[in-house]
Amino acid sequence: MTHQEQLNNLIQGFSKYSREELERHHALELLDWAETDTYIRKKCRGIIKDEDIDGDTYGVPTIEDLVDKLIEKIINYKLKTINYKQ
Repeated sequence: MTHQEQLNNLIQGFSKYSREELERHHALELLDWAETDTYIRKKCRGIIKDEDIDGDTYGVPTIEDLVDKLIEKIINYKLKTINYKQ
Protein backbone atom coordinates (compact mmCIF):
# COMPACT_ATOMS: atom_id res chain seq x y z
CA MET A 1 0.00 0.00 0.00
CA THR A 2 1.43 3.38 -0.97
CA HIS A 3 1.77 6.28 1.41
CA GLN A 4 -1.03 8.13 -0.41
CA GLU A 5 -3.35 5.12 -0.09
CA GLN A 6 -2.61 4.91 3.62
CA LEU A 7 -3.34 8.62 3.98
CA ASN A 8 -6.61 8.27 2.06
CA ASN A 9 -7.68 5.35 4.29
CA LEU A 10 -6.88 7.40 7.36
CA ILE A 11 -8.94 10.34 6.09
CA GLN A 12 -11.85 8.03 5.27
CA GLY A 13 -11.64 6.52 8.74
CA PHE A 14 -11.82 9.95 10.36
CA SER A 15 -14.69 11.11 8.15
CA LYS A 16 -17.13 8.78 9.92
CA TYR A 17 -16.73 10.83 13.12
CA SER A 18 -18.03 14.30 13.81
CA ARG A 19 -15.59 17.08 14.55
CA GLU A 20 -16.78 17.13 18.16
CA GLU A 21 -16.08 13.41 18.56
CA LEU A 22 -12.59 13.82 17.12
CA GLU A 23 -11.89 16.83 19.36
CA ARG A 24 -13.12 14.93 22.43
CA HIS A 25 -10.96 11.91 21.53
CA HIS A 26 -7.94 14.14 20.94
CA ALA A 27 -8.53 15.97 24.24
CA LEU A 28 -8.63 12.63 26.07
CA GLU A 29 -5.37 11.55 24.41
CA LEU A 30 -3.74 14.84 25.46
CA LEU A 31 -5.00 14.42 29.01
CA ASP A 32 -3.62 10.89 29.12
CA TRP A 33 -0.26 12.13 27.81
CA ALA A 34 -0.19 14.95 30.39
CA GLU A 35 -0.95 12.56 33.26
CA THR A 36 1.79 10.18 32.11
CA ASP A 37 4.27 13.04 31.70
CA THR A 38 3.50 14.32 35.22
CA TYR A 39 3.78 10.80 36.68
CA ILE A 40 7.21 10.26 35.11
CA ARG A 41 8.49 13.67 36.23
CA LYS A 42 7.33 12.99 39.82
CA LYS A 43 9.09 9.60 39.82
CA CYS A 44 12.33 11.29 38.70
CA ARG A 45 12.36 13.68 41.68
CA GLY A 46 15.09 12.80 44.12
CA ILE A 47 17.04 10.98 41.41
CA ILE A 48 17.53 13.80 38.94
CA LYS A 49 18.04 17.46 39.88
CA ASP A 50 14.84 19.52 39.80
CA GLU A 51 16.24 21.91 37.20
CA ASP A 52 16.91 18.93 34.92
CA ILE A 53 13.27 17.88 35.32
CA ASP A 54 11.54 21.26 35.19
CA GLY A 55 13.84 22.97 32.70
CA ASP A 56 14.54 26.65 32.53
CA THR A 57 13.62 29.71 30.47
CA TYR A 58 14.98 27.95 27.38
CA GLY A 59 12.54 25.04 27.62
CA VAL A 60 11.41 21.93 29.41
CA PRO A 61 13.27 18.65 28.88
CA THR A 62 11.42 15.91 27.04
CA ILE A 63 10.68 12.53 28.54
CA GLU A 64 13.47 11.20 26.35
CA ASP A 65 15.85 13.68 28.01
CA LEU A 66 14.78 12.41 31.43
CA VAL A 67 15.37 8.80 30.38
CA ASP A 68 18.85 9.77 29.17
CA LYS A 69 19.57 11.37 32.55
CA LEU A 70 18.33 8.28 34.40
CA ILE A 71 20.47 6.00 32.24
CA GLU A 72 23.46 8.25 32.88
CA LYS A 73 22.82 7.97 36.64
CA ILE A 74 22.56 4.18 36.43
CA ILE A 75 25.78 3.89 34.43
CA ASN A 76 27.65 6.21 36.82
CA TYR A 77 26.36 4.23 39.80
CA LYS A 78 27.45 0.94 38.24
CA LEU A 79 30.90 2.35 37.46
CA LYS A 80 31.31 3.62 41.03
CA THR A 81 30.21 0.24 42.37
CA ILE A 82 32.66 -1.61 40.12
CA ASN A 83 35.52 0.74 41.06
CA TYR A 84 34.65 0.45 44.76
CA LYS A 85 34.84 -3.37 44.62
CA GLN A 86 38.30 -3.29 43.01
